[in-house]
Amino acid sequence: MGEACGVREVEFLTSKSVKDVALHIHPFWATFTNAAQESAFRASISEYSRHHLQVAFYAWAMMTFLFLPLEFAVLGHTTAGYMMVALRVVVGLMVLTYALATMRWHSLAEAYPLISVLQMIGMTPVFLLYFIRPELAAYTVGATLVVIFAVYQLIPNLVTWCLLIVAYIVVGTTLSLAFALGLRGEDLAIPFFILLIPVLIGAVLGHRYQFMQRTQFALLKQAEQTNAELAEEVRSRKRLEETLAVQAQTDSLTGLFNRNGYEPLFEHEFARARREGRDGLAMALLDLDHFKSLNDTHGHAAGDTTLRALAGIWSKLIRETDVLGRLGGEEFVLLLPGTPIDEAQRVVERLREATSETPVRILDAEVPVTVTIGLTQSGPDDKSYHDLLKRADRALYAGKRAGRNRVHVKEPSKRSNAGAPNNRPDC
Repeated sequence: MGEACGVREVEFLTSKSVKDVALHIHPFWATFTNAAQESAFRASISEYSRHHLQVAFYAWAMMTFLFLPLEFAVLGHTTAGYMMVALRVVVGLMVLTYALATMRWHSLAEAYPLISVLQMIGMTPVFLLYFIRPELAAYTVGATLVVIFAVYQLIPNLVTWCLLIVAYIVVGTTLSLAFALGLRGEDLAIPFFILLIPVLIGAVLGHRYQFMQRTQFALLKQAEQTNAELAEEVRSRKRLEETLAVQAQTDSLTGLFNRNGYEPLFEHEFARARREGRDGLAMALLDLDHFKSLNDTHGHAAGDTTLRALAGIWSKLIRETDVLGRLGGEEFVLLLPGTPIDEAQRVVERLREATSETPVRILDAEVPVTVTIGLTQSGPDDKSYHDLLKRADRALYAGKRAGRNRVHVKEPSKRSNAGAPNNRPDC
């Protein structure tokens, strides 16, 4: 019936969505009013339609050739018999050739005007039977009824072209009955109205089928578009969540890890070092010297500029596996996994030198900045990374008391001094 459809059914459709889709389908021709949408629909079913057309035309050609001996036996060696056989052979070859041609040129399966003309040509020999064998008129009319249903049901076509074909069949049959059998008035009206029954039924069913095909296609596209929008919304939300997660772990001023960011990494690296039996886990605390004075002299904006600049410098001098975070204010913390204390000391010494050798430009002035660094490494008595942090803190302020702008190293001891008081000098 019309264009065979490989379109899936869409479940859970609202009446409003069906109504909206129906507004885009012509109420009489059962095609999309939008040419691009109609083309997309035909493209979606083109393969199925082509296969459907080929099967129908192969069956038509086979039936034509199978009935040739029977018709020749009935008509005999007469001019009418030879003419009928010739017409049947021509029609059969045309149909068979067209079916084979669609295998090479797929667009022929959607050449509805050409398909319709071919069907009308194929029906023409049937009209001649009324003149050659009028006594078989009742049989011929019955066969014509079957053909009308076949036009709607078996060969892919549009409703408009199907109506044109069956109109040709009805008019041709009516005229043949009038001229070949001399039927008039009521005698001619009866077969005419009998022919109209499959015409009307087929038209209603064909229209409804094609209308539903396009409705399902449109709803499916709506569902795909909605799913695509939802998928994009999910991706957008995921990107937002990832951004928020990064922001939650990142210091907004320097771009380094904040406490939420570096603490899980510290815990992980400390646990791994203990699990692998390695003591090469170094930690350093970095504190800018006289930062309060810089803020008081040049303003807090200058202080922020200094912190951002040094964070950028230090990040370039450490490995990707090292963890640099802002502890708070002008204090920073650096974890160096798998790094012995002597190597760690060389690393942080480079950071100290780079700091003192790179004055920060504030407005038109270059302001020198120095940093004091307290360094330690993990020991067998450490229970968590907090032990390293406390020891590095003591090393830092030992460096402050010793004159600042230096690296002070504190080795781990077997007995923890975590509870010892810290006499922090003014930064």
